[in-house]
Amino acid sequence: MQGNLKVRVLLHTDLDTATRELSSNANIVKQEGRSIYIETMVDSTYWFGWWLSRLPFDFTILSPDSLKQALRQRAEDLLSYC
Repeated sequence: MQGNLKVRVLLHTDLDTATRELSSNANIVKQEGRSIYIETMVDSTYWFGWWLSRLPFDFTILSPDSLKQALRQRAEDLLSYC
C-alpha cells in the first residue's frame, strides 16, 4: 500500500489477528492496550476506507480527516443500495 498520503489507524484487535489481516501491507507501529496502532502510505483515501471497512474488527481512524470523510462517503454509498 505505498502511496503519498500517510494514514494512522487504531485497530481494535489483538496482534495475531492484525498481523494475519494486514500481512505486510501496513507497518504495525505498536500495541496500545488491547488495540494495534498502524501507519501506512496510500494514494487513495476512498480505496483505503473501503479496505478498512472489510476488516473483521473495529477500528478508529486517527488521521487524516480526508480518510474519515472517504469512509463516511463509502457508508453512504452502501446505504444507498438498500
